[in-house]
Amino acid sequence: MEKQPNLIDTLRRLGIPSTELPGFITQIISSLHQEQEKRFATAYITTLSRIQKETSALKPFQELGMLDDLYFGFDGLVGNTKVVWNNPEVASDGQFDVVTDTISSRHQPPTKVEILTSLALLGTVPAHVDLVAHELLHKHEWPYSAARRLQMIALNGPIFENHFFPGRELMEVIAYRLTDHEPHESTPDRLLNHLLTATDSQGRRPYAQFGSDRLLYSIHAIDTLLAFNLNTIAICRIALQPGGWDCQSHRYPQLARAVNNLSRINHITSPEDLAALKSAYVLKRLQDTHASQRIAVNEIIRAAIA
Repeated sequence: MEKQPNLIDTLRRLGIPSTELPGFITQIISSLHQEQEKRFATAYITTLSRIQKETSALKPFQELGMLDDLYFGFDGLVGNTKVVWNNPEVASDGQFDVVTDTISSRHQPPTKVEILTSLALLGTVPAHVDLVAHELLHKHEWPYSAARRLQMIALNGPIFENHFFPGRELMEVIAYRLTDHEPHESTPDRLLNHLLTATDSQGRRPYAQFGSDRLLYSIHAIDTLLAFNLNTIAICRIALQPGGWDCQSHRYPQLARAVNNLSRINHITSPEDLAALKSAYVLKRLQDTHASQRIAVNEIIRAAIA
């Protein structure tokens, strides 16, 4: 691969203080978008293309079917799922409606300017893109059509509608981890606190009912599956068939079996090996974030001086 010039360092050598770089980059993006539409489009597509090729940062979005939305723009259909944007009736920032097969968001659809600016300043997509990805992943909790879900709710009542099924907390951990861009800060204990205090659209705490032991086990199990670099949908399938919670061994037996099989296949033979694998995964996520930011800034400046 041809070595790209480090334009961020070039700017610093030109005397632009690091504290002024965010404003400088934002101004360049705005000017490109308003005055040089073709250059902006080139910078945008090239940035995403390089991030996709050179990092794993866009891998979850690709696996959830959102890559075209990132490249070509967000509308009322994301990953083949209807999205209602700018919905003031949503109790939280966003939610997936199991009956209508619809994601609702309080936010406007993210623009290419917002996406490119977020990548350049933070190395990540905007929060409302992550939010849709989070809710889209929850759709995979339901292997039935919307019509079948409605029928099952009618037959089984609110227990089904609230989907307190085995593995629900595992899916929330997956959704949280895949859209968490500071994995080094999000320790298992911090995520546990999030799950214990998280509320749904009706003000209930759906995950607190599982208890700290079960939630902490779920966090460590999902972190292990993620560290093995499995496909997002494959992890969801494992999480949705964990086996009944074993109160004596404090684990999901089928999930534990899947983790043990993967450990054996990948020659993970000790807790130290597993800890090292998880640390390597977190480090790779951080490296991808930094690389994404550098790619975005380089392509933006390259377009501006072309």
